[in-house]
Amino acid sequence: MTMPECLCIIMVIIVRIKEQGMNNMKIFKRILALLTAMIMLVSFAACGDTGSVGETEESTTSYIREEKTKIASLSGAMGMSLAKLTADRDYAYEVTSYADPEQAADQIKNGTADIALLPVNTAATLYNETNGAIKILAINTLSTLYVLENGESIKSADDLKGKTVYTVGKGTSAEHIINRAFSDVTVEYKNDFNEITALTDEGKADICILTEPAAASVIASGKGMRRALSISDEWNKICGTPLVQSVVVARNEYIEQKPEYVSTFLMHNELSLNYINANLGAGAETFLFESKYFESEELAAATAPYCNLKFIKGEEMKTAVKAVLDMLNQADPALIGGEVPDDGFYYSESVAAAE
Repeated sequence: MTMPECLCIIMVIIVRIKEQGMNNMKIFKRILALLTAMIMLVSFAACGDTGSVGETEESTTSYIREEKTKIASLSGAMGMSLAKLTADRDYAYEVTSYADPEQAADQIKNGTADIALLPVNTAATLYNETNGAIKILAINTLSTLYVLENGESIKSADDLKGKTVYTVGKGTSAEHIINRAFSDVTVEYKNDFNEITALTDEGKADICILTEPAAASVIASGKGMRRALSISDEWNKICGTPLVQSVVVARNEYIEQKPEYVSTFLMHNELSLNYINANLGAGAETFLFESKYFESEELAAATAPYCNLKFIKGEEMKTAVKAVLDMLNQADPALIGGEVPDDGFYYSESVAAAE
């Protein structure tokens, strides 16, 4: 563990103390114990660590847990937020990545995993299917959908009116997000990304909507395509909340049995995510490629800055998630498991600490 990371954790704990106040003795004792542990870690870290991208901390016996937290992550952009955690903290976490979010959800459902990264609608579906057996801990990725244009004419959503846009994802949450963000637009859905790539290569599709890293791949083809609009930004203008793409969930049983592990994971998750964002253009892309999140270092460099990693929890998390789920429920309830989850869907650190 690097000295900067230890200090960051201590600062996070101090903020938690201020947020919780001193009225609840259980909360105070728990936070004080964590603070003491972090100070001890700083003394170990003081032996010298530059903290550069790609360096990993030693898994000394003093760090090893009797039982690691098992995490079902996602391959590609949605799993990027755990890249540094996976590389540096194998003393505490066993991380397995899945290409299919349903596979990650199954690990939570059958109890194989304690924590998972999931698309927000998959998390809602899992909550409904398990009768409320999970909670969202935090948001970790906002939407990575972008409007791409061959030209310079699109400056705002109004500039799309009357135009034809090519995309994929008919019948998915992406369709309804696009419909919410834009009006008076003709949307032509193709079966997969390769069809759209062929159209842009042939000059038959001047405007398309793609997610990362597909968007970066089309731009890299050299056909003059550029990112004209961020769907996340357009959603924010309409709804006043961030457009959530993926979240971190945990089994209620694990939250109840290992509350300290969950709190520590949230700090490590935030540090890992912030580490990637802080080092974009300064080695993070190489680190992500070497960690197998991208097929090439060039693709990592072209994609990572647009992957919209964002750590959000608490009431802001709840508000943003509910805005997306309310919209999807109106459009197609089946996409979220039949109904909008109740308030039991949302993890609260203050409630967990008091129990």
